Amino acid sequence: MDKIATYFEMGCYFISNEDYDQAITSLTKAIERDADLAGAYCKRGECFYKLGMFDKAVLDINKAIELNPEAGVYYSNRGFAYHDMNKYIQAIVNFNKAIRLGYKTRDIYANRGDAYAELGRFNKSEEDYKQVALLDFLTDLLGNKVVLLPEDQP
Repeated sequence: MDKIATYFEMGCYFISNEDYDQAITSLTKAIERDADLAGAYCKRGECFYKLGMFDKAVLDINKAIELNPEAGVYYSNRGFAYHDMNKYIQAIVNFNKAIRLGYKTRDIYANRGDAYAELGRFNKSEEDYKQVALLDFLTDLLGNKVVLLPEDQP
């Protein structure tokens, strides 16, 4: 395994153990060796997010999106950061993009519903909360995490 992969894997290991400072250090070393490693930027952005450093999280996720604009998870992560920064319109835009790219999770719908509610768009919020209830029901029924919904869903 080359050094880039080793640093990336170490970063992921530290994330799984919630040692975000060490993860940032390892992921930064991976990025220093390969500045086009979109996944490393996203993972490092997740670490900044977990540490409450939302501006840094957004910067890293922006770079990940620049490198790989078709990864729905990147828009989802940026949406979560904007949501926690109380930038609800930006959060909704990013959640919408994640969903359009096929990345449809319970947390996206829940947080987008919260963002709509904060903006007083209660009909839209209610639609998202219905999706959350559906995903919760399917998860309970099927016994595993349900991610994708039919394309005709909001």
